[in-house]
Amino acid sequence: METAIQNRSSWKPILRTVIGRTVGRKPKSIAPTVKLTQIALHAMPRLIHVSTLSFVFSKTSDDLGGRRDTEAALIFPEILRIVGHRLRNLHIQSPFAMYLPPQLGSLESFSVDAVGHCHRPDIHNIMLAKVPAFLLAHQSTIRNVSFSIDNPTLDISPILQCLREMSCLHTIGLSLSYGTISSASSVDFQSGRGILEKHQQHLRSLSLGFVVDRVVGWTVPVFFRHDWCLVKLPNLRDLTIHVPSVPFRRELGGYIRQFSSSLVSLKIMHVPFSAHVGNSKLRSLCEMLGDFPCLEDLSLYLSNFNIEQLIVFASTLPHLRSLLLHYSYQPLKINSVSRL
Repeated sequence: METAIQNRSSWKPILRTVIGRTVGRKPKSIAPTVKLTQIALHAMPRLIHVSTLSFVFSKTSDDLGGRRDTEAALIFPEILRIVGHRLRNLHIQSPFAMYLPPQLGSLESFSVDAVGHCHRPDIHNIMLAKVPAFLLAHQSTIRNVSFSIDNPTLDISPILQCLREMSCLHTIGLSLSYGTISSASSVDFQSGRGILEKHQQHLRSLSLGFVVDRVVGWTVPVFFRHDWCLVKLPNLRDLTIHVPSVPFRRELGGYIRQFSSSLVSLKIMHVPFSAHVGNSKLRSLCEMLGDFPCLEDLSLYLSNFNIEQLIVFASTLPHLRSLLLHYSYQPLKINSVSRL
């Protein structure tokens, strides 16, 4: 009972402020206050084991500047106020960056999605002002960082610079527009070398994703020719690469080969391997991975799936514990199965 009374009393100043701001408005606009009261007095205090939060909303064109913005402004910071001291993982969409507090408790993972129609230029500027400061304020505890953006015209250098200044990162996830890393007028991702060099000894997981810019396009994976790809990551265990739907190239294979002694999990997404073994692309990859002594988990995209491909995996990678295949369906031919 004492706890409940303390909770109510601590919320009185906040509720008075919120109610004061809504005086004179129509009853419909008071809905966020009602929700805030419910969260404060009933919902969040009972969720005593919450350590992970994800805030993502889909804003439709008829709701721009509408009630959802008001609700987010009220609810999001107050939820962080209630559970922030025990929060370990936080994932937000970029519009929520404006409500980030200066400090949370012992945050270990932080990810931001700056994608879609919600990420406007004004939101981008706010994000660049808030996110780097938030990361540096938690650099003694944060070990896992993920950031994604799909607009190649927007500058992200403050965030990349911040990742270089972080003290110790175990996981780095970056999903960038290809135009961001290839266009002379956009951000040069050569700063990636500094990021990897700073964290090369303790980096355990690396995820690289690319969104093709329609103007720049994708011809060859020049991204894997940059000198930052030569940075040694001796303790890397998990590697995820999301690239556009282009055939497997030797540059990508050469990059993966660097981690042969430590890699446990490999995911190559959106690179379709042909169903024809005579193409040799799939077999060449599997034969290369067969020399990776620690590899246990493999995820690939296939243009379709057949028995011949399964034989390739079985003959070259018998030590796998997990094999995840994404493929487009194509019915098996009875004659082919009969011959086998």
